[in-house]
Amino acid sequence: MNLFERLEDKVIKKNKPNSKVLVGASLALFLLGAAMIIGGASYLRGKSVIFADIANPPTPAEPAGVENPPSPENLTGEFTFAPGWTLISGKSLSGRDLSALTATELVLYSFNDPAYPTRVWSTYPDANDAATSIIPHAPFGYYIYNPGTTNVDITFSTSTETVSQEEMIARGWHLLYWPGETTSLSGLLAQINLKYSDGVSMTALEATNSQNHKASVDINVIVNGASSDTKTAVKVLGTADSDTEISKIPAKSYFWFYLRRTTNRVVNLSITAQ
Repeated sequence: MNLFERLEDKVIKKNKPNSKVLVGASLALFLLGAAMIIGGASYLRGKSVIFADIANPPTPAEPAGVENPPSPENLTGEFTFAPGWTLISGKSLSGRDLSALTATELVLYSFNDPAYPTRVWSTYPDANDAATSIIPHAPFGYYIYNPGTTNVDITFSTSTETVSQEEMIARGWHLLYWPGETTSLSGLLAQINLKYSDGVSMTALEATNSQNHKASVDINVIVNGASSDTKTAVKVLGTADSDTEISKIPAKSYFWFYLRRTTNRVVNLSITAQ
């Protein structure tokens, strides 16, 4: 086990949050780990693999009958969350105090969050309605879950909390928000910037080449935020348009990006268009 893996384990043991348990017949899958377990099993059977050692990206389960497309950018701090899941950008939540969520039934979900680099979902608030160390910020994406049957209006006040210039950005999947215009796979990868703990910086386009092999070239664009099935929720960003592939990432959309295991961990991830 290398230094960064030991550090991850230390963070996990120190800060591991309680998972929010969502109870209801309409919840198709358990959010925590279910998608990854299914993806792992599929990988062992030689199915549903995305790239080499990578299983399908995690996708929260959607309560049946609810249509809830991703929300657009919102920098005012005022939001309306429909029942079910809503994708929301770290850009929209940056500098906002999440404590307002504790007075509602709303829950924010973050996957592989820098504060909890465990490659699982973490929540704000936790199962005891307590605050956690999640600080939403660009370029990451998040889900808000509304377990009710009516819209919930909420206003997040400003916060003085800031994120460190160097974070523990773990290997594995990361949900990111693309704020730019429609572009190709290479165009997107060229806008993702990675800084490593040894001071080396490179774009994701450079990180995915055969010489570096630090990230997966497979980008999974979320095309249906209301689906719990990865076959319909995401499409691989490629060169054609089909049931499983999309040739361009749409403007202001969400996507999954995979960082491979490396000796030096990523400590800063940014997107130029942000």
